[in-house]
Amino acid sequence: MENGTTQQELFGEFKHPAKRRRRQANTILPKNYVLFNITYEQIIFTSIAVIMLMVLLFSLGVERGKRLDAVVLQQQDTFPQAVEIVAAKEPAVEEAVEVVEKKEVLPKAPNGVPALYTVQVIAYRSKKLAQKELVRLSKKGFTPFIIVGGGYYQICIGEYKDKETAKKDFGELKKTYRDSFIRKR
Repeated sequence: MENGTTQQELFGEFKHPAKRRRRQANTILPKNYVLFNITYEQIIFTSIAVIMLMVLLFSLGVERGKRLDAVVLQQQDTFPQAVEIVAAKEPAVEEAVEVVEKKEVLPKAPNGVPALYTVQVIAYRSKKLAQKELVRLSKKGFTPFIIVGGGYYQICIGEYKDKETAKKDFGELKKTYRDSFIRKR
């Protein structure tokens, strides 16, 4: 060993690395390549943002709906000529009122006692439809009248001093009008 050669197998630094063959790597997309790195925080923040966006869109829809209802009510109020045309057909209503006086199906409250209750049969948004139903009920022998409130034309029948007398006639009306109910006048 004196001739300048050393025993290299005992020392790791003298070892030559073995030649490894490299596989040709797929340069387009390697196996462990992640396009998006998504954490739980990102998922939570995204879901909160989506919920807030949905609430915002819902509230905008509600506001738009309110404006559309206001426009529809204004359009209904701008048709007084159509109401006048319906009112011109009153002779048929007067004949029906005479029939009511003959039949006396539903009693009215006595004059001295205020009528507190009535039976609401149906409600319409359109005054024209309410007038038609009023004429139809008059022909059947009832004493209908209209109460306007909340953008609706509510058709009611009869005037009663207490609920018990209203319940007697309410049974007959419930057969024809399922959604009818007794209400205060």
